[in-house]
Amino acid sequence: MAISFDFKNNDNRQKLMMFILVVVAAVTFFIVYNYFFRASNVIPLATENVPESLSMVQGGQLDTSVLSSKAFQSLKKNGDYPVEVKDSELGRDNPFISF
Repeated sequence: MAISFDFKNNDNRQKLMMFILVVVAAVTFFIVYNYFFRASNVIPLATENVPESLSMVQGGQLDTSVLSSKAFQSLKKNGDYPVEVKDSELGRDNPFISF
């Protein structure tokens, strides 16, 4: 059984438009409420645990076993350090001016 609307009758047209308006208003209210007015779950900042992290560094409790691992020892130097850049290879003084 198909649903049919009689749009020739102004009362049916007004009822349908009012229904669509109410649905759009409800969806808009829901979105605005959820994203702007509802209390959000605030993630604590990482700086709250700084004293603990700082005491670990100052106390000498860093794990340096990575430096003696085979994977770290197998790394090879690529190129010369420090990298020297000639003045002629540098970019323009003001990159935003036109050519």
